[in-house]
Amino acid sequence: MASSAPQEVLSLIVHHLAQLDKNLSRYTLVNKSWQAAFEKQIYTSIVVRSPSDVTTITVSDEERHDKHGIPLDILINITSGPQDWQRTRRTYVRHILYRVAVPYWLSEAREKDDDYTYDNVCRRGNNQAFSKGVCQLFEHLSTWTNQEISFQIALQAEDASTDEESGEPESIPTTGTEDSIAPYRAEFLPRLSLLRASCITSLEFPELVTPAMMHWEDDSAPQLPCFENKISLPACLAIASACGALKDIRLSGGDDIPSTEPDMRSSRRTAAAEGFSQLPQTVRDVTLCWSSPLDDEIPEPRNLNESAEQDLLCVTLHKVSMQLQHLRIENLEVFPELFCANGVSDEAHWPYLETLRLDQVSADALFGGVARYADGATPEDALTKQYIDDLYTSLGHAAQKMPCLKSVVLNFASLGHELRLLLKDERRILRIYLMKDYRPSSEVLKAWKVPGGSLQPCRSRFWQEATYSSWPPS
Repeated sequence: MASSAPQEVLSLIVHHLAQLDKNLSRYTLVNKSWQAAFEKQIYTSIVVRSPSDVTTITVSDEERHDKHGIPLDILINITSGPQDWQRTRRTYVRHILYRVAVPYWLSEAREKDDDYTYDNVCRRGNNQAFSKGVCQLFEHLSTWTNQEISFQIALQAEDASTDEESGEPESIPTTGTEDSIAPYRAEFLPRLSLLRASCITSLEFPELVTPAMMHWEDDSAPQLPCFENKISLPACLAIASACGALKDIRLSGGDDIPSTEPDMRSSRRTAAAEGFSQLPQTVRDVTLCWSSPLDDEIPEPRNLNESAEQDLLCVTLHKVSMQLQHLRIENLEVFPELFCANGVSDEAHWPYLETLRLDQVSADALFGGVARYADGATPEDALTKQYIDDLYTSLGHAAQKMPCLKSVVLNFASLGHELRLLLKDERRILRIYLMKDYRPSSEVLKAWKVPGGSLQPCRSRFWQEATYSSWPPS
């Protein structure tokens, strides 16, 4: 009979039924062998809900949805204690998605009314619930010391109404005539600290949807899903800093702060730098997807840049990158100090780095890399060339200290420039796209130690390349 099948056959049964039936708990009632086999499948990947007296998601007076997942107190009960079955269930867990209950879903399409303030009851209530929910889980996970899990965390708004009147106090739906509000991002309360969870080795903050749909005045327009509010990048990094054995992390940041809030943009970038400086030394893989809103029209020529300070976030990422094997960054304002601003120092070394990917670099934005060179007179094209040359030169110097480097991709959001390094047939090939009249400076060629001192034509139009027989080049 199947109920007394050999372990190999039972494993096949579990695998087959898991593809067909989401409710596997009933199979655990067959006998102890089936219970053990199916519980291993059931608890491999679980959704856990933070403590809350609310059990439903409200979309409207007529529409409510049950929350899904295991309440945290039940997870604690079934994975804690002296019993063998409790310890065994804990070892089955390989992945946790934690849904942190917050009172409100806050629309990103809002503008300020006369008395609007970011310190309002909605944001405060969400931050309090977020802080409490995360602390409660980490208090439990701090006792998990003998296993590795991948961990995802996302908010779950209990009031997901998209009604125009349900937004933040003293805010109005977007009209395009008033100052935009920086979208809500969950933050920890001041002076909050998390217990250390050494079981978390992989960390991600996924974008999930609420049960609600976005409605438009035009009934013929398609309805769009509403995404849950995100967790702020500083809060994400605070969570990461509490994961003592963390190996890889995937982040999104920037928070879409409008250009009308320059102080907020600056302080959030500084807070992100401070957060990155606290990453555990065990981290080897970082993905950062930044998001920068469209800026106002940029004057031509650009106004004089009076700041000579280095970008703190790039300086911090430079330090972090030296412990990494893979670094991927998207849509971030990047400056030469991400690599090395004035030639590489003797201390700088990237012993593990294999992959470096910088996609859609925000270079010509109001606060982008090109702006650093503005003197109030020089045309934009000349500023751009100076920025590209300095960035390529800085990267070239750093690349000489990356013995394991296999792949580099550097491209820009609205500039056609691009640089690539690839590994083919045991040789590294450097390729540079010659945008418009751009030709890399002698400093670029020297930094990359281009054989013969000049790039060669490439099969692909507008590209030139150099081939290295050994790496780093001598």
